Amino acid sequence: MGKTWVQHALRKLFVLFVGIGLYFGISKSAVILADLFSKGSFKYTWYTYHHLIQAVICLIVIYGLRLIGVGHDFGLNTKNTRQTGRTLLGFTWFFVISTSVAYLVIQWSAGWQNYLDFSLTSDHVFRYLFFEGVVVGIGEELLFRALIYTILFYAFPETIRLNQRIRISYAVVLSALIFMLAHINLSIFTFDIFQLFMAFGLGCFYGWFLENTRSIIGPILAHNISDLWISILMIVFTILAI
Repeated sequence: MGKTWVQHALRKLFVLFVGIGLYFGISKSAVILADLFSKGSFKYTWYTYHHLIQAVICLIVIYGLRLIGVGHDFGLNTKNTRQTGRTLLGFTWFFVISTSVAYLVIQWSAGWQNYLDFSLTSDHVFRYLFFEGVVVGIGEELLFRALIYTILFYAFPETIRLNQRIRISYAVVLSALIFMLAHINLSIFTFDIFQLFMAFGLGCFYGWFLENTRSIIGPILAHNISDLWISILMIVFTILAI
């Protein structure tokens, strides 16, 4: 019994390290390749290259795993489109209203501040919004949900009951923690604590969305919508602060 428990724990620990290793390995590989194409360019041009390269690497890894017999589609399907649409609509209304109120409170208490570190030229704004509204969800959801969450689920399928209707697996929580750690050095949000709280909460939602619909489409769209709306708020606040 003791030996079985130890083996079970070691298996879980190994899979967790595999998930963390995938994040670092794929993300850092994308950094190296993005530097080859766009080093020194406008940072959101570089981010776009990085995330698109990251998405391609994820798809290659997923294809390789399926070739060796991993019996999972990693959410790469169009299942439950109606459920995805309903969930996405509800999330969008909630996120737009709640973040607008939260950021207005932050701005009111801290004074109108300029949160963007680049000039608001049409080219910069387009590249910024294109990245946040189209690219970011593809690059990050393929990595953190389609790939890392799916691998973690093999070792952490146990669930946590949030209420009478909603359960999430430990794999969702762990993938959200890795997602949160990946955002420590980014500056999307106003304060570091707020940034980490938002990243973890959204990571759990995106993971639940995938578990609930079995498709990565919903998490990708929700991720793009959330980052796009925050980016629009940042532009508006920056204009007001000028």
